[in-house]
Amino acid sequence: MRFLFVLLAVYSLVSCENADTNEQHLTDRQTANEIEKTKEIDTEGLGDPNKNDQFLSIEFKSSTQYNLQDTIVADFNGDEKFDQAIYIKTNKTSGIKIIDGASQSTLKIGFGHLFAHIADFDWVEYWGLVNDTQSYEIIFDEEEVADARDVVLEHPSIVLRQTDAFGGIITFRNGQYDWIHQAD
Repeated sequence: MRFLFVLLAVYSLVSCENADTNEQHLTDRQTANEIEKTKEIDTEGLGDPNKNDQFLSIEFKSSTQYNLQDTIVADFNGDEKFDQAIYIKTNKTSGIKIIDGASQSTLKIGFGHLFAHIADFDWVEYWGLVNDTQSYEIIFDEEEVADARDVVLEHPSIVLRQTDAFGGIITFRNGQYDWIHQAD
């Protein structure tokens, strides 16, 4: 009888320890995911965009800058499923691959095919996620800057930049991904 009691006590202890370990692994994964999704903007000491400094915090109220090799995860199209954006630079061409969280279908933007007026994204030096609901768009008239206008961002959007020169936002509006040009 005593042997049975000891055996039950050991089993109970081992079961609790495994449950704690499994809980800890789950908590660690949740924490890592939450940290990735809620990175705060550090506006101090802006420097080299390749070192993941926060250049975007100058332009946007709510943004997170990522390294080019990082995957950006957000609900880009408003279907309440997390989508993924991956920047890919190859020897021949570059672009952004967006994987839809609901259907797992892949949309390739760039890679030699026109998206608005851009076929290749090899100029991108840094990118990020913008959660602002309003931004701006530069309008051209015969290759010259004609005007700027405010635009509404309905969903989290992907911002792409080249230091001090060129950039824009890929956002989902009117049922499709669209380019908002933001440089002159």
